[in-house]
Amino acid sequence: MESPELNLLRYGHKYSPSRQVGLSAGELRAYYSKGEVLRVKTDNFEVIRRIYAAVRDRNWKTLKPEVLREYGSGNDEHYVLTRSCEYRENDIHFLADYTITSGNDNRIIFSMEGVAESTFLKNRIGICVLHPLNGYKGKDCIVVTPEGKQVSCRFPEDVSPHQPMKNIRSLRWTIPGNATVTLHFEGDVFEMEDQRNWTDASFKIYSTPLEKPYPEEIKKGDTISQRVILELTTGYRSGQGTSLRSNTVQFDPGHQGIAFPGIGLCRSTEQMKLTTEDEQRIAETGFDHYRVELYLFRPGWQDEFMVASEESSVMKLPLELALYVSSAYDREIKEFLGILKIHNPALCRLMVLTEKHVHDEVITGSLLPLLKNVLDQVPVGTGTDANFAELNRYRPDTKNLDFVTFAVCPQMHATDHQTLFENLEAQAEVVKSARLFSRGKDVCIAAVTLKRRFNIVATAPETTGMHEQLPPQVDTRQVSLLCSAWTLGSIKYLGEQGVRSISFYETVGRKGVIHGDFDPLTPELFHAGRNDLYPVWFLFRELHRYKSWTVIPSESVDPLVFLSLVLRKGDNYLLALANVTDRDMRVYWPHSPSIVPSRGWSLNERTLDALRQGENIWKSMDKKRNIQLLPYATVLIEATC
Repeated sequence: MESPELNLLRYGHKYSPSRQVGLSAGELRAYYSKGEVLRVKTDNFEVIRRIYAAVRDRNWKTLKPEVLREYGSGNDEHYVLTRSCEYRENDIHFLADYTITSGNDNRIIFSMEGVAESTFLKNRIGICVLHPLNGYKGKDCIVVTPEGKQVSCRFPEDVSPHQPMKNIRSLRWTIPGNATVTLHFEGDVFEMEDQRNWTDASFKIYSTPLEKPYPEEIKKGDTISQRVILELTTGYRSGQGTSLRSNTVQFDPGHQGIAFPGIGLCRSTEQMKLTTEDEQRIAETGFDHYRVELYLFRPGWQDEFMVASEESSVMKLPLELALYVSSAYDREIKEFLGILKIHNPALCRLMVLTEKHVHDEVITGSLLPLLKNVLDQVPVGTGTDANFAELNRYRPDTKNLDFVTFAVCPQMHATDHQTLFENLEAQAEVVKSARLFSRGKDVCIAAVTLKRRFNIVATAPETTGMHEQLPPQVDTRQVSLLCSAWTLGSIKYLGEQGVRSISFYETVGRKGVIHGDFDPLTPELFHAGRNDLYPVWFLFRELHRYKSWTVIPSESVDPLVFLSLVLRKGDNYLLALANVTDRDMRVYWPHSPSIVPSRGWSLNERTLDALRQGENIWKSMDKKRNIQLLPYATVLIEATC
């Protein structure tokens, strides 16, 4: 267990993460943590990403359980884990017993027995199974329905807007090693969704089917009984998975390079006016734009626009304006154009959305052509500032668009540290799919945040849970080294796909890159004080020195261990590396091409204080072939080839 002070630096809170326990089931290897089976593998092939249970309320919020009992017993021949949980929030009171069984028969069994202790509305209660993307995109499989019918199916290559598989009683597919894997489902009708729609890097099998009306009422005394069996059903030959190499950065030096995306910040929703010192801090970081959202149907937007225009002028950042219109759009847009003429701020782009945060035919057919004509060279676009699902399921006519837009959040379904990094690769997937249906239009990311900014699928007003005291949009990890490592990964996956622009986080506050020149709102819960500089601010400051360089796609053997972003200008390279684990590791750069490092910069638990004191931590790396990375550390390495 690490000290509370070290945990604050790594995670933004004082608590050590729960440890994972190894599980064995014949040729299958997995981990167990907090009621979940994680990363089921044979040799080096990941068979299943996660098996877990979820209780989700009428707004799709996943409830956190109180663990009543948990214990395990057995040996390698046969092992049983049991866990009893209580879910309580508002009118929901639900008890569940979970049993996980593994042995030497190549089977893992996950069962659930639950009972409602109150009457409440739910959207989903039951067991879920996640398949990873790697090894499954485009893969054939067989679905067996409850009636016994066998249906040939395929895991989707592009992001599927709707369920790619339905009515699943069992699912069968092959894996490397001449083996067949089967999943059996009992207790409900299951189906699959493509979780890339919410920038989750997985395919999820769940119950109950979404075509059934929801929320559904659960009456006091109702029971839920489910079981999922995972098994290798034919002989498995070991040694057939991908062989592991050392932690080496892999990239093609002959790649022509991709333009580095424009990176901006969103305006703070906690502080209505930046102080002079805050404006200077943001200005010196090298951002490319300042995103401002104007709800033209709400009173007071005119004053917000005036303040934001002044801030953008002081920070020398052009505005990325997001305009939200109601059914009175004609009057609202006319008033906006009049006030725009008065303030005349520099604009880099403009997007228009409805008050429901999506596009419609009026926007694509009338408003955007009008704005293009009036604003001349300013790019205009639409889409959604919610999840990619809203864009993918309701695709706009892109004829009059310069770009499409959507938001990114890694925690739509789970909130643990590993999930954040697992989901990074989905950011590349959604950009690829957006380009396909938008006919090659630019992609501009409306907002990248650790937590969602609003709940577009809520069916009732949201309330704060009994164990929650921070607003649902705030993540204590915002001030952590973990956040800066994750942010590098986001820039990597979006940048390698050539997105035009990305708007990250906010300027100041609990969702910002610095705290700002004001007293903390919740110092006992969110560990930052007046004028604190968050680790991610230092990452942006250093990385923006290289924004004229091009992105070279790179990869690591296991992106859940370390991430790499490679930039190039001529024969000069920048290797940006991040350790995404809670343990030390050593990372190597390739012998071919021959990379010769010159100097390096580190952002870690040992250098953060010095960085905050104004020291510039660039050190010589002459002749080094590798580097040691502390947990959740980020390093930048200048090199030649």
